[in-house]
Amino acid sequence: MRKLKRNETRTVTEGISPSAIGRSKEIVDWAIDYIKDTLPDYEGETVYGSDLGATITEGPNANGVYEEDAWGFISKHINDARDEYEYEKDNFGEVLHNPFEDPDAFVVCMLINTVEGVLSQVPLVEENWNDEFELTKENIDAILKAL
Repeated sequence: MRKLKRNETRTVTEGISPSAIGRSKEIVDWAIDYIKDTLPDYEGETVYGSDLGATITEGPNANGVYEEDAWGFISKHINDARDEYEYEKDNFGEVLHNPFEDPDAFVVCMLINTVEGVLSQVPLVEENWNDEFELTKENIDAILKAL
């Protein structure tokens, strides 16, 4: 994922593009599986499109763990981990969690940022980026269909 420049707008395309968020297809599929498993649990919630990714990743973020073997996950996906590291430096001015000191927290950051990147490409989420919308069954179905 890259940071938008001032006055730059997002362009939503058909389907989810791993290259648009700077991740491999395997990592994007990992995030999509997470979204598919988690999003239905939020039916009835009202969220801003821009906050949806953070909202549905609250559990792993609070627990600080998502993958059972975080170091093995990082090793297997080293190019994506490098991209996450660079993304955090570029967008936050620092790496929030050093993958060598806290691999679990680093993998959670990978999950959050990839989920947010995937959701930013979903038309319904994009249309409501700066607006609240309810996660009705119909809206959840529309989001899942777009994945």
